Amino acid sequence: MTFVGFEQKNNGKIKEYLPYSEQLTSDREKRIMFFHLFNAYVGDEMKFSKKEMHQGKDIYEVFRNKIENMLFIPCIFTGKPPVKIRSIEGKVSQSINQFTRRGHKKVIRSSVSMEKAAKWIDMIRGGGRYRFLADLDDMFLHLVYERAKMVNKENRVLLYEKSIVIENHSTEVPDTLLIPSYHMIDQDNLSKEPVITRDMQTVFRTLNHTKIRQIYLVYPKHTMFKKHISVKMPPQVPLREEEYRVKVIPYSFSFCAKQRKNRADINALKEC
Repeated sequence: MTFVGFEQKNNGKIKEYLPYSEQLTSDREKRIMFFHLFNAYVGDEMKFSKKEMHQGKDIYEVFRNKIENMLFIPCIFTGKPPVKIRSIEGKVSQSINQFTRRGHKKVIRSSVSMEKAAKWIDMIRGGGRYRFLADLDDMFLHLVYERAKMVNKENRVLLYEKSIVIENHSTEVPDTLLIPSYHMIDQDNLSKEPVITRDMQTVFRTLNHTKIRQIYLVYPKHTMFKKHISVKMPPQVPLREEEYRVKVIPYSFSFCAKQRKNRADINALKEC
């Protein structure tokens, strides 16, 4: 299991855990990738805007800046020393007071939702330090799910623990199963990839025990995996080759570097 995010060490310094992608050459681009994954992982009220993703030198600072912009109006007290924020009274005050105890030159916004601010703070704070770590595989699953919904507006898209089902609105088109997993695979040695072996067991069960006939295994695109690969089923699946469609598909994160939607990814998911 691979975790991405950040944690504050005993010495107070922040350590980042950025997602790995050969398509992204800088920590900045990998940080943008993290926030795209994060946005797919949370509800609409907890998402980052594209502008906010850039406002910080690391993941923690981006989180902190978002919370501070939500809470405070910056103020400058000309000719006077910095003024510390006073404690806030109320049931959600503890999280906010701990977050702002070193704050200076700031005034609480009159319109701020204290409950929402406390929710953000509690998400990145625990055990006396700041920390947010999430399973990269699970975040990738949610990202593929959100993008599948975006390009399958007329279909019903269902998210399960390890997979996604697209129920086609047309009875003439079979339903589709997506199995995303954040593992770097070698397209020339698929039979030796443990993750492929594991996911193919799901493919066998699906073809043998359901009516789903389109299945896509989705993994990150990299130098050793750049193209769609059709997979022929062994004899244990009693279907003719023309009766099913199983593919291994590379998923590109180039949009994190270009800051625009990658049409190749969208077109790939439209095939589903």
